[in-house]
Amino acid sequence: MPLVLDHFFIFVSPGFPEQDDVLFKSIDCQVARNHKGQGTENRCALFEANYLEFIWVNNDQEAAGVAGDLLKRSKWRSNGCCPFGICFRNSMKDITSESNIELYKPDYLRSGKIIELCKTALNPMYPDTFAIPLAQRPADREDLKEIDFEHPVGHLEIKIANITYPETNSSLDPEYAKSIVEKVSFTKGKSWHADLLIQTTSKEHHESVVHSTKLPVSLYLYYDKCPDEWRA
Repeated sequence: MPLVLDHFFIFVSPGFPEQDDVLFKSIDCQVARNHKGQGTENRCALFEANYLEFIWVNNDQEAAGVAGDLLKRSKWRSNGCCPFGICFRNSMKDITSESNIELYKPDYLRSGKIIELCKTALNPMYPDTFAIPLAQRPADREDLKEIDFEHPVGHLEIKIANITYPETNSSLDPEYAKSIVEKVSFTKGKSWHADLLIQTTSKEHHESVVHSTKLPVSLYLYYDKCPDEWRA
């Protein structure tokens, strides 16, 4: 079963001062949420098929108590942890063994939805990796019907993420990386960085790149043909 990317997230500073960055001139953060009981809140740039989430800790005690220790992950600038997270709309059973799954039922999710955490990725030296089975595309959700998905650079969709991880991080399990390579690839480098390949409907932004100056993330925009270097 093909992997379906629901969203990609990055930990930002409390209060999200990074939203003044050049990156946010090209995307709109239309939705904000407080994650009750998890000690975090967010702002999200919604695309039709998935979204880009910027998340920060607002309650240290709650965040430290969540599986995977979100408080530790949020301090990536000083402790070398991975600042990224990847969520799929598949079941984690499509990605890893049942013994490598931990169930998490947060207070803030409606309808009793359960998040399936990848136990391997609870190690904060991995991207936080999980699934919300049967989650809907943002454009199909009733609670988002009033949202305008048109951004300054056109309708967008995250297609592929390439994550650069520090050469000093020797713990990245090849089997873990292989299990999600359909949507996420890994490259050794000097520090954490995410390059997101994003398809846009705007011809004038064909093959343009938006580099964040405050966060380790870049958006590679393309209109119709996936750049050769991003092909599987």
